[in-house]
Amino acid sequence: MTAAYLTPETGATLVKFMRVRTRRGVLLVAHIDGDRVVFSAGGRPAHSLYLSVSTKARVRAHWRGFLEAHGIIEARPGDWVSFPSSSMPSGYRSGRVLAVGPLHAIVRYRFQHGRMAAPRAVRLEDLVVDLSARARLEARQLAALEELQP
Repeated sequence: MTAAYLTPETGATLVKFMRVRTRRGVLLVAHIDGDRVVFSAGGRPAHSLYLSVSTKARVRAHWRGFLEAHGIIEARPGDWVSFPSSSMPSGYRSGRVLAVGPLHAIVRYRFQHGRMAAPRAVRLEDLVVDLSARARLEARQLAALEELQP
């Protein structure tokens, strides 16, 4: 079985929604330029892949690495995250990740005075992970393990 390599048309469809703004306001974008997928940060090309030797999985993996290199960390179940929401005055909602798939995370978020809403699928590249909350949770888990040690 051969891999399904990308064409400019299939590549354009894949990267259509690959855009996110970092907390510092830098716009990270993937776009097609001739026979390449180009990842840009703040309008400057930073990384590219040839379409003719790239699969969807390869492009997605490089996109995730590109996001991590710019401070956007992949979410894990239990993480507190923020994500864009046009109905909020701040432009963002916060919630807790319940599950993570290849393209989306299932997030239970807050609304109307802090009540938790039904879970919602959010694109991975739209999530901003609260690393301080993750660090506090990991510290509590480590302390609990140390208490179990004889």
